[in-house]
Amino acid sequence: MDDMNIVDSKGLCEILNVKHRTLRDFWRDLPHFFIGRGRDLRSARFDINDVLHHLKNRDYNECLVRQNQETLDLQILEGQAGIPPRRVQNEKRGDQGRARKKKRTGQLEDPFRLLS
Repeated sequence: MDDMNIVDSKGLCEILNVKHRTLRDFWRDLPHFFIGRGRDLRSARFDINDVLHHLKNRDYNECLVRQNQETLDLQILEGQAGIPPRRVQNEKRGDQGRARKKKRTGQLEDPFRLLS
């Protein structure tokens, strides 16, 4: 247990180099335990090693997933993934943009009469 470093929220702010109000937003996501009966940030304690391990794994895994997805996207675009590249269709296209078509008279069509 000699390698265990327990700190409160102020000590964790110094180690992570963040402001206390920043830590208040995400402290519940970090590994912690409570001292006494309180269940808020004032009574929370953090093991520095556990917190750093948690943050490194979270960010490292997200980075790997993002890199793998970008590589797969490039392979698909270049046709190297064994899947023929498909045309990307605009999903938002649908009926949008049809409400304000120009009439033959040169005026804008306004079905809700917002432009009058």
